[in-house]
Amino acid sequence: MSTHTYMFSELRPYRGIELFLAGEAEITYRWYPPEPDVGIMSGGVEYDIHKIKLHSSDPKKYPDMELKPDSDLYRAIEDALTDPDYMPYVCEDIEESQRPLY
Repeated sequence: MSTHTYMFSELRPYRGIELFLAGEAEITYRWYPPEPDVGIMSGGVEYDIHKIKLHSSDPKKYPDMELKPDSDLYRAIEDALTDPDYMPYVCEDIEESQRPLY
């Protein structure tokens, strides 16, 4: 498995509530190949979140906040980042990080 740091901004961990977060999530991921014989025509990425840190709005006064995995906010952010509607953004970020820079 490989690791990737996914940066997020204006993430809404609770649907219908105007709470926007900025931070980063450390994830591990693996590529899975296409399996046309069972209908999976293209490969993709599976990932798990292992650490979430919220960015401070004023780093000189307040440090970034690393969330504990058992906190409600951690679980809400994890659910938001693994939501099927949001997963394509994370997968695209991982794929872009693997592309050559030239």
